[in-house]
Amino acid sequence: MMRNTMAAAAPWLATAQRGVVQVRVGMRGIGAGVVWRCDGDLALVVTNAHVVGSAMPRSIEIAFASGEVFRAVHVARHPSLDLAAVRVFAPSAAFIPATLGDSDRVRVGEIIFAIGHPFGDANAVTAGVISRIAEERGGALRRAHVLFSDVRLAPGNSGGPWINAKGEVIGISTLVLGGDLSAAIPINLVRAWLQGA
Repeated sequence: MMRNTMAAAAPWLATAQRGVVQVRVGMRGIGAGVVWRCDGDLALVVTNAHVVGSAMPRSIEIAFASGEVFRAVHVARHPSLDLAAVRVFAPSAAFIPATLGDSDRVRVGEIIFAIGHPFGDANAVTAGVISRIAEERGGALRRAHVLFSDVRLAPGNSGGPWINAKGEVIGISTLVLGGDLSAAIPINLVRAWLQGA
């Protein structure tokens, strides 16, 4: 059950939390996702490829901040970028799209906030600073630009947003590299991928 923890958040952060969902895939557990856009009773949610895995149709559930839970289906998946998109059909009242920023404007030293569901704790927030912006040349994010931060992530944060001080999503959480360094896929790279998906 997704617990509503938004009441105690700063107003701008509470608004950002409403665009974050839980992604549940059977025994794989809970990840996070970002409501990308809405079209009537359909919402597109972006998360990590490793969160959804190779889930079969009807095995993915999306829990909205309202507490409502709906089935979702794959739309697209890009394992090397660790991105996936799912579509969910539900009453439009459940949909609150995230405000998207411009990751090309992100700078080292900028404060960011990560929202996710670490160990099932819904809409938990952690803070850090952008420590590096680089091109990762190996592993799952080969040839992709990556944001790095000291923000603390845990299981359940995967697929959740990195938010700047304006309340805009500037990245999607993807990896924890050691205990004190985390990585995110820049939101402009997510945009480019979705346009071609």
